[in-house]
Amino acid sequence: MSARPVAPLVLSATAMGAAWPKPTAKAPRFADRLEARAAASLFAGFKFLPLDCASALGGALARRIGPFLGVSKHARRNISRAFPELSDTEIARVVADMWDNLGRVAAEYPHLMKIRVFEPGGRVETHGFEHVDRAVAAGRRMIVFSGHIANWEIGMLAGAQHGISVAQIYRALNNPLMDRIIARFRGDRGEFIPKGAIAARRAIAALRRGTHLGLLADQKMNDGIPVPFFGRLAMTAPALAVLRCALTAMCCRSGLNDSIARASASRSSRRCPCPAVASLMPTLQR
Repeated sequence: MSARPVAPLVLSATAMGAAWPKPTAKAPRFADRLEARAAASLFAGFKFLPLDCASALGGALARRIGPFLGVSKHARRNISRAFPELSDTEIARVVADMWDNLGRVAAEYPHLMKIRVFEPGGRVETHGFEHVDRAVAAGRRMIVFSGHIANWEIGMLAGAQHGISVAQIYRALNNPLMDRIIARFRGDRGEFIPKGAIAARRAIAALRRGTHLGLLADQKMNDGIPVPFFGRLAMTAPALAVLRCALTAMCCRSGLNDSIARASASRSSRRCPCPAVASLMPTLQR
């Protein structure tokens, strides 16, 4: 398996999805139990394989099965909208590669805690951590964001192994049993905040106590704000912008760093250009 770049992580809350139900609060259905048992059997098989073999097998299985699933129709449609110049064959290749990556991520979950992000010559390449070190040395808090790229769990792992306190916002799986299985694989390497009605306040609380925050910002959110994307409006979670504004406000109040405070004050004195984001700020700052 080729080395993958670090992809810092995870998801949103009131701005980041307050409309989502709490999947872990519901009783598992019979279908949930069947799905969880099947997944547990696969994970057990992947666990007893070496990491490279497990990853390759997971990718091969997903590449073979995934393109025939109904959800692949959405992928093909979205790719054709974003890249109308691609042929059907090229689109099919992209979809197959997408499934390959998804299968690899799934197969790597049982091995997640064995991955050493900063191991010299290891499987993960890291760049730019000097910026992280400077921010930590200056007492600044960070919001690290990315998308579902490569193995998106590596970002949280990188933060923990680098020795910094990290909280991750994530969307709990619809199947509560599957969500518990994935939570066990993630371990206790940081705080995991499920998106929902209180996620924004928990995220703000984490930032206030000096914890850094991670989120994946590339999921559609039906009650988000419309943002132009590849020539079309995409309903997007404003979590990243809301948290950035909240963090600026906290820097102004805390006085941790005079230069940061002065710069933040000049920015926060201006009206937020996005009404949807501005309307959420009073709720988050309570």
